Amino acid sequence: MTQIDVLEMDNMRLAEIPDSLVALSCLTRLSCCNNAIKHLPISIAQLTCLTELEFDHNGVGALLPEHHVLTRLNWLNVFANPIKT
Repeated sequence: MTQIDVLEMDNMRLAEIPDSLVALSCLTRLSCCNNAIKHLPISIAQLTCLTELEFDHNGVGALLPEHHVLTRLNWLNVFANPIKT
């Protein structure tokens, strides 16, 4: 299961991202668009191979400082979220 590199969980009515995703150590793209996610879990920071992260059209209110370790990330889509600066 750790060999999955792309995971798309769009339009699944998710309220949160399961912490068990950290087992997908080769994940390069994670898309969770059009759900009901309110926050991005700190555990996402363990997915250090991520190059694309998409969470548009959710309820995400903030990006956490712990997410800065995603140094390979070259695409971050958080469009249409109530992120406060």
